[in-house]
Amino acid sequence: MTAVVPCPACTRALQVPEDCFGHAVQCPECRQTFHAEPVDAPQEPQGHLAEHRGGLILVLGILSLTFMPVVFGPLAWILGNADLAAMRAGRMDPSGEGLTNAGRVLGMVMVLLQLGVLVLGSLVVGAIVIAAMASHAGRH
Repeated sequence: MTAVVPCPACTRALQVPEDCFGHAVQCPECRQTFHAEPVDAPQEPQGHLAEHRGGLILVLGILSLTFMPVVFGPLAWILGNADLAAMRAGRMDPSGEGLTNAGRVLGMVMVLLQLGVLVLGSLVVGAIVIAAMASHAGRH
């Protein structure tokens, strides 16, 4: 396997086999001889990444379990999806992925539970109305 090593004299990027590390190599452009050493891959600076909002999204998910689930559940779900997409695209700090995902899942669960309760409640109210109408119609 080869690695890219810059020439110290002319900074040309050279493909150097790993078995040549620690030995003298010569730059084909400037003819400078130097000892090839592995260069650590430059770390991508974290400064340009947006801060994650994992803590906020987790709090929104927890609040959706207890307090105003109609508001906090969808917020946790929507913000969680947006932040996870930004993390996967490399625009946001990925260290908060676990918190973000947990808050998003809590928000999703509460939204789906709310929809289930709404549908079930509508069916119960509909059945009561139909029964009342049938009872009223039977009296006449």
